[in-house]
Amino acid sequence: MRLILSFLLAAIWPFGSFDSISQNNRARKEADNAFRAGDYKRAVQYYAFLIKQPAQTEAAIWLNLGHAYFALGQYGQANAAYQRFEPTETGPLLAVAYVQRSVIACAARDTSRALQLLQQALLIDPQNEPARYNFELVKSRFSGKKPPQPRQKPSAQPQAQRDSSGQELVRSPRQEQVLRRLRNLNMTEEQANLLLNAMRDDDVPLELARRRAGRKGGGRW
Repeated sequence: MRLILSFLLAAIWPFGSFDSISQNNRARKEADNAFRAGDYKRAVQYYAFLIKQPAQTEAAIWLNLGHAYFALGQYGQANAAYQRFEPTETGPLLAVAYVQRSVIACAARDTSRALQLLQQALLIDPQNEPARYNFELVKSRFSGKKPPQPRQKPSAQPQAQRDSSGQELVRSPRQEQVLRRLRNLNMTEEQANLLLNAMRDDDVPLELARRRAGRKGGGRW
């Protein structure tokens, strides 16, 4: 599920030096640059400015604002921004908003709501592959049906990463398979892990293994 931006937005914008249209154009460019640079807080500031401007008619700004909030992990604000965008759109971008909200629902472990949002996304855009894949993935967890387990080499070892609390996340081979598929759909690492964590169980197991500091030659984990 790709974070879609309109990319209309660049250059430093001196407040008060341009007419409202020029200000908005330059603010959009600056917001775009900030988002692509990973400066999501700055992007939020520009998007928040834009949605308050009388001359601003770009409904997609709400979608972009939602993406910026999502990237910051501020899911409540992201969800609200996506909801503000939805009444203005009827095409594929509306499906994008629904898919994003479904990931937020998964983060809150509201699988039923996530399925509803994914169904809405598919009704709007049946060719939306992230929506199709996520729907099947979430449905398999929600219904209690387990997907077939792939054959694994005996030497295969779970791979690990850190979570935000400093714990080490040890992924099972099954989880690694799902994560690879999500990456192929252009889903961000954070979005993929939200889905996996929300469906933590025998279906997509995730272990939290605490490691003492000082392991591996005294290095910090």
